Amino acid sequence: MTALGNLRWGVQVARRAWAEPDDILNTRPIDDIRRLLRRHRHAA
Repeated sequence: MTALGNLRWGVQVARRAWAEPDDILNTRPIDDIRRLLRRHRHAA
């Protein structure tokens, strides 16, 4: 499967799961991602 095929498959799965852009990590602003990662690191 090509990279484009993987992308299409991932989008289809996200749509079936009713995922919103905020549910997908790489759609968030970088500052939000950093905050989430810091919070996760402290919880471990």
